[in-house]
Amino acid sequence: MSKKELLAKALFRSGLLQPIAALLPKGLIVLCYHRIRPDIESGEYLFDEGVLGPYQSEFERQVKWLKANFDVL
Repeated sequence: MSKKELLAKALFRSGLLQPIAALLPKGLIVLCYHRIRPDIESGEYLFDEGVLGPYQSEFERQVKWLKANFDVL
């Protein structure tokens, strides 16, 4: 796991992102997720490891946080 990913997880789990989200300017933010990884490692990916997104459980936690802190369309 990269340093960037470790920092992102630490900020997410600490709850420090909530006050930061309140300071963001109002507007439209578009997030794109591609190739969500299954929680169970099969080892058989059609894509390079570098282009795979978060694990399914992490994606679900991120969506839950987004729904709690933003108006999700």
